Amino acid sequence: DEAKQIVVSDIHDLEHPQTILETSLDFDVTLLSWSPRGNYLFYNHRSSHLQRLYVWDGTHTIHITPHELLNPAINAETVYVIQIHWSSQELLAFAVIQKVDDHHCQNYSYVWDSTNLYLLGEVNIRGWSEDGQLMVWHGDYNVQMVRLWDGKTFVDGQPRINPVTDLHIDSRVYSAVE
Repeated sequence: DEAKQIVVSDIHDLEHPQTILETSLDFDVTLLSWSPRGNYLFYNHRSSHLQRLYVWDGTHTIHITPHELLNPAINAETVYVIQIHWSSQELLAFAVIQKVDDHHCQNYSYVWDSTNLYLLGEVNIRGWSEDGQLMVWHGDYNVQMVRLWDGKTFVDGQPRINPVTDLHIDSRVYSAVE
């Protein structure tokens, strides 16, 4: 088995780069994503029997795996991180999908704010606006509902996704016939 490594270097002085982090791994890292200001590095630790999500803050590794993925009965090979979005305020939004059977999947989206992990629910993440609003959508093939979270408002400890700004989008696909 070939050893895997993560090396993070400060390259402000190209002639003398400084190694900030160097670590050997006994697992695969399948996703890496820097926050916009470079203060955080999201990564996905994946092996055949487990999957864990982490954020490195330059000093510490922070375990942010949702409790739904910590269930030992869940086969790690059926779970995938499918979306990663950082806001300009360095909030992390990500979505995971789990294959339930050959015809069904479940997806869950989360927000991490450097302290806590919040479940957004069974929604898909579209992305952050420059002013810190998160757009999510959910629905079926006929009707999709788009909602916004302002990145700040919480109700009962959970992000308040504004139901007043629902936009209903007809998602039928039209094609031109030549």
